This record gives sequence, structure tokens and C-alpha cells, in this order.
Amino acid sequence: MQSNSRPVILARLIEKDGKMTLENQITKFEIDGQYSEIVKELYYMANGTSTLRELCAVFAGSDIESFINIIESYYIAFDVMNMGMVGHHFCNYPDMYKPNLNYEQIALLQQLIVEKADEEHLIVQNIDPVDILRQTCRAMSAKKLSRAQFESITLSCYGITAVHEEYISRSVPSAGAIHPLNHYFFTLNVEGYDIGIYKLSNSANSLYKIKGNPSVILGSAMFGDEWKNSSLVHLVTFDISRSVAKYSSRAYRFALLEAGHSAQNAMRKATELKVGSWEYGGYYDHVLEEALSLNTTNSGVATIVFYGGKLD
Repeated sequence: MQSNSRPVILARLIEKDGKMTLENQITKFEIDGQYSEIVKELYYMANGTSTLRELCAVFAGSDIESFINIIESYYIAFDVMNMGMVGHHFCNYPDMYKPNLNYEQIALLQQLIVEKADEEHLIVQNIDPVDILRQTCRAMSAKKLSRAQFESITLSCYGITAVHEEYISRSVPSAGAIHPLNHYFFTLNVEGYDIGIYKLSNSANSLYKIKGNPSVILGSAMFGDEWKNSSLVHLVTFDISRSVAKYSSRAYRFALLEAGHSAQNAMRKATELKVGSWEYGGYYDHVLEEALSLNTTNSGVATIVFYGGKLD
């Protein structure tokens, strides 16, 4: 374990019926007497500002290193700047105890402070109709997508636009033109494509089929069954193996930014094509990573988008 100046975060600490556990959405780790005092100290120190170096200093002489390694294996504790993406696993699990916000609560959070300025210029241009029409489509059907619709979406999200002598240009910006993303498409009802999993090629504007049963994988990986009402499920994944050589720990941030650019491009194209889209975050990372054989040291699932027919 390397000491550094980055924060360490822990999952929820639960004390009930004389037992103490660390819990997140998918796992529960029961603390025995050997580690109970360490856990209490860790829990109150690991608040996102305490660092690994500070924790090691507090517990100098104890078996803190082996304990942190144990709970990291349960996706419970992590050093956010370690290249292992354990932090990505944990942060993608919603808090099971936090209720959904109602519309009044959302409206309250959206209230903005009115800016005060010496001079104000009202924008006189109209918003592009495509930007007005783009909305999260939670009511969609598994209506068959045409081949043209599907392939246009794939090219908008990560298509190659030019091949230069030293690098490739794509439809989205990428730090250092390294392009660390991979795109998987679970075709459930698409003209000209079997029900299956297709991966967008990194070297050409083409798709190739890989092994896997979309329904089995999605049924295990999703929190709900909303995906069943879609014609296409799009997984945006990242692999920062190459980009860390140039950007070190910042490569993870850049990969997530690029994933957002890519997903937005695809959803905007879907809107132009009158296809509904829904960016979805309720999934179990480890199930998808195992199904797609992702190297979890440097890889993960950044986001998922459903596409289908709009229900007016």
C-alpha cells in the first residue's frame, strides 16, 4: 500500500444488536473484535479529506495495511487516487437508505441566486429545436430501430472523423487524442442485427459481435427492468491503461468527461432521429465488468443509455 496525500472513503458503518458492519449496496462486511476499534477510528477520520498518509500515521505499528486490503476487496474502502477502480465501484451504488426526491424538493434545489451585475446582455438567439426536444424518455417502447438510426447513433457517439499521421480524430474531444473509451451495444430490436452484443471498433467505423446473452446480462446487472422497454442498450466504458502514462491520476477524470461528451452526442443524434433516449445509472458495475471481461484495475462502466420508441 503506497502512502500518498489523497483521501480515503469508507462505506456506511452500522452498529446493531452488538454487531458492527460496514455496508454498501451489494455487500456487508462484519467487523470482528480484532478490528472494531480501528474501524471506528477509520470511519470518523475517512471523511473525504483525511488522507491515507494520515491514517497510516495514526495506526502506526498496527496491522492497518492488511485490514485496508481486506475491506477494499469487499468494495468498501478505497484510495481514490489508486489506479485500482474500487472507488468507481463504490460511488456507483445508490444509497439504499436515501429516499427519492419529490418534485417540490427538486424545485427547491434548483432555485438559483439571482446574479447582480453592472451590465446584463439578454441572449437574443433561439435555442436549437433539437436541444429543446432532447429530454429523458422514461416512457418508451421496444419498437424496432432502423439500421440507419442505430448506425447513425454509433457514429455520433464515437465515430472516426479523420485519420492523421500520428493520431485519429473522433466525433468527441479527447485529452491527448488518446480516446480511452469503448462502446458496447446490446441490440434487442434493431433492423439488420441479431439480438446480441456488438462492440464499436477502435480502428474503423465498424461493429463486431462478441459473445454474450444481452437479456441474461442485463437482467442480472440492472436494478430494475426498465431496459426491457428499449430496443437498444448502450454501454460506455473506459480503459485508462494508456492515458495514465500521460495524465496519471487525472486520466480517470478525463475519461469520465469524454464519456459524457460521447453519451450526449449519441442522445442528441437520437433526438434528431426521433428516437427516445434515457441515460441510466442503476446498474451493478461488477456484473457488467465480469460479463464484458473488463480489466477492473484500469477499466469500468462510465454510463449506460437506453434507446427506443417514444410513447407520446
